[in-house]
Amino acid sequence: MKAEERGRCGGKGEERKKDFGGSLLAQVQLLPAVLLGLMVAVVLGLAQRYHHIGGGGMGAIKPLLAGAARYARELHAGTLAVVLATSAFAWIVGGLANVAVLASLSAPLSIDLAGRILASGYVAGLLPAPPGRLGVFEGAVAAALVTGGMDLSLAITVAIVLHALQLLEIGLLVVAATRWR
Repeated sequence: MKAEERGRCGGKGEERKKDFGGSLLAQVQLLPAVLLGLMVAVVLGLAQRYHHIGGGGMGAIKPLLAGAARYARELHAGTLAVVLATSAFAWIVGGLANVAVLASLSAPLSIDLAGRILASGYVAGLLPAPPGRLGVFEGAVAAALVTGGMDLSLAITVAIVLHALQLLEIGLLVVAATRWR
């Protein structure tokens, strides 16, 4: 790319954003993939439940469907509202933690990058990985940040620091929980 063209694009980061479609929040075409992921998670959960009740062929389907129907009956509007509110709170707090990590490392601050970290972190949780998701989490987060226009070295640094802080948090919670017994 010529220097004058690079100047018009605003540099390497702007060029990458243009290539990858800009903000993750504006990617409406990702909605089917997200919905497919949710459906796969539900099917995997049902398959695990099926395996847990002993398989047993078609005879095991009836109790599985009965259990699903019972959960559906118990899901009242108030319960659903509480689940949605606590989920939204967890996502907001997670996003703020991501913004804090970005700020501490002098990385560009944006809701888009915080959202990319959240989404890629959850996707990394679905992938096969060694204990602690070491390497897989960092790779997923770094890839998401690079596609958002961040330099690779900074993206890897952000991913490592964020994962280290998450593992530290889990360790502190385990220590606190075992001391209060």
